[in-house]
Amino acid sequence: MVCVSVSDNLPHVERAPIHKRGGTMNQRKRAMFFIKYGPWAMVVGASKGIGAAFAEELASRGLNLVLVARNKKDLAVFSKYIHDKYRVQVLPRVLDLSRETSSQALVREFGRRETGMLVYNAAASPTGEFLSLTSREHLKVLSTNCRGPLLSAIASGSLMKKRGRGGIILMSSLAGMQGGPFAAHYSATKAYNMILAEGLWNELKPYKVDVLACIAGATDTPGYRVSLAGGKPRPGVPVMKAEKVVRIALSALGRKPSVITGFANRFFFFLLSRFTSRKSRVRFMAGAIKTK
Repeated sequence: MVCVSVSDNLPHVERAPIHKRGGTMNQRKRAMFFIKYGPWAMVVGASKGIGAAFAEELASRGLNLVLVARNKKDLAVFSKYIHDKYRVQVLPRVLDLSRETSSQALVREFGRRETGMLVYNAAASPTGEFLSLTSREHLKVLSTNCRGPLLSAIASGSLMKKRGRGGIILMSSLAGMQGGPFAAHYSATKAYNMILAEGLWNELKPYKVDVLACIAGATDTPGYRVSLAGGKPRPGVPVMKAEKVVRIALSALGRKPSVITGFANRFFFFLLSRFTSRKSRVRFMAGAIKTK
């Protein structure tokens, strides 16, 4: 594990700032959010896209951050940006979660500080024919997309349960709501994340630990743009900004087991699920994925 700290000179913050009576509602909400989910948040898959948007939003709410990503350079640049802009502590952790040793290193991080929030956003999303990938490549997808969130949920959830507070967000996708030809394994892992989070939502609720499956539709991220067939989304497919996905997810946390982000995505999925057969939905997904 490679650790690059940009926060050695920052004061150690362990509790929410105390706001005087009569403060703004935003101040009170921020303080309550910090008490419930602070003082540290871990964002896995943090340097770009939805993960980066989560990191920025959580930092804006005063949480210190452990940011996990594969690319050392991108993570270092982004960590410094967050630290400089929001003046919170930022601990970058460079990990390739397709490796078993990295998953173990990730789990150890939860015991090193009081982590009240986990966002697991890291995902491997290869496209193409299922049989064109080797067994080893498929196992790397499984490790990143399923082993990682499973072990993270066990490690963080156990500590949060003892404290009687905390939040866990596992990123899922509309791709996991039905089979996805040419992204079959990715779609299956996103279904796993959704079902795992929904079950944990009920199990951990009595201990005041909130769990959410964030089911994102098409979101304007670098990974999404790479995956598009023809380089463009299909006509009529709504594409959201990552920042909006994050706001919706944090608003839903503690209120429901899962959320499909955005009215357009919810309506789009309603139409597909109500008025088309499952076979048709699978075929629709086949046309949306780049195969070469």
